[in-house]
Amino acid sequence: PSSPSASSSEIPSEPTDASSPASSWPLSPHYYYNSAVAHPDLASELSKNPLLNRIGLEPMKRITLITASASFWGFVLGGIIGSRQSGMQYLAENAHRLPKNMEGWYFYHKRKNYRMMFGALRKGAVYSAKTGALVGLFEILEASADFYRGGADMFNSMMAGIASGAVFSVASK
Repeated sequence: PSSPSASSSEIPSEPTDASSPASSWPLSPHYYYNSAVAHPDLASELSKNPLLNRIGLEPMKRITLITASASFWGFVLGGIIGSRQSGMQYLAENAHRLPKNMEGWYFYHKRKNYRMMFGALRKGAVYSAKTGALVGLFEILEASADFYRGGADMFNSMMAGIASGAVFSVASK
């Protein structure tokens, strides 16, 4: 038979009857507790709370998507504005020496188009950075307010809009 020292070293098992919640868990409850405590991650904590979702997206995904979209549209609009301004500037700089023949007009428009493309890229990059930064600031402030107040509501959006508008007005002076 078994010795008394062997039976005292065994760890008693937990009861696993059907009424116990531990019987429905596929892994030990300590696994869930330790994995959450051992690796604290703000992004995963934000994504676990469904009250923080807006437009069906978790906060980190929403911030990234909306900021990237705003940067893209800022680049497009800045490119249009920059292209027009560069074209007008080139015309103003060369109005006193317009070409006289067909070959001259070809090179005039070729150089003007290159200047317009460069102006579009330059102004587009500036508008993209400004628009992306402002929209990113708004989204971060909104997600932070949602997180600290415990849910998404219109007051968090209002606060984020007022704060980001104040930053924009101070930066634009």
